[in-house]
Amino acid sequence: MFTCRNVLVDLVLQEIYRQVERSPGQSTDIAINEVAAFALNRLPALYATSRIGWARQRQRALQEHKAQVESVVRLGLMTVQRDTLRTTDPLPEQELEHPARSLRQLAELLHCSQMTWLDIPPALEHALTAARRSAAAFALQPSRNFRGQPRFASRRPTPSTAQSEDRTYQEFLANISFGFSNVLEKLVLSLVYHQVHKLDLNAISELDLTEVTAYVLNRLPPMYATTQRGYSQLRKRAREEYGRFILDTIAYAILLIMERPYRDRELISEYRLLDQQHQALTQVSWMLYRDDVTWRSIVGVVREAIAAAEKGALTWRSPAEFPQP
Repeated sequence: MFTCRNVLVDLVLQEIYRQVERSPGQSTDIAINEVAAFALNRLPALYATSRIGWARQRQRALQEHKAQVESVVRLGLMTVQRDTLRTTDPLPEQELEHPARSLRQLAELLHCSQMTWLDIPPALEHALTAARRSAAAFALQPSRNFRGQPRFASRRPTPSTAQSEDRTYQEFLANISFGFSNVLEKLVLSLVYHQVHKLDLNAISELDLTEVTAYVLNRLPPMYATTQRGYSQLRKRAREEYGRFILDTIAYAILLIMERPYRDRELISEYRLLDQQHQALTQVSWMLYRDDVTWRSIVGVVREAIAAAEKGALTWRSPAEFPQP
């Protein structure tokens, strides 16, 4: 599974949120996704795949690029105006992966308004219980907001100011479509696979493909697109202008990483939002007796679980019984 992420995506989205908050009403006139792509295309790439790598790249971003992030986001908000008459050809679904996008899909699936990652386990239990009783009855249920409900209040402390800010930011993320993608990510990854498979099998098994991909991406200018047309144009440009450089850099990265393999593969949970995401995924895995629950797969997993519960063919555990550390 491809787990290479650009640290600056989160920082840019956080900065957009802060600047939009300081200018009420602006978000209705601005295409947030295009602002993000606009800003990211004017910043360096800072990809990471591991806990240590994420921490280093984040520290570097804050120390070296904080002012630049603020500047390009401000410029993007002034430049990228929403055109309500324009027809767009959105990127295909597979290009739009993001944890907040998964969270928004879960909010719709579980009929839970203003959902955060920590709301998923109790909302899932409610959905499974209702589904087992009657799929039709569940479809008629009103939107649920699990904040402050007595059953879970004892397990959830009163939100601090920081937690309230996290929830507000998550609600902001849940309301944008994340219709932007760096066209270089899948292009580079596909070329890495192609190059690596020319090696012997033993070498392939020892090589971390995401490390090779991140190494190459960090040496290329980002090419974020928001439409299918833009994606195709940038992909063509990437092949024409950087094709040889990409192949040469892949070859060098393979040799470098085979000589000095990275052992720390745990993605950092530096932000509270990522901590909450990890907690929710861990609980859902435990509830459903599954070990394949990730932010990419959770929507499909939940759909399967609800369908199985409707047929009376699912056994699950209550999040209230989840063992606490």
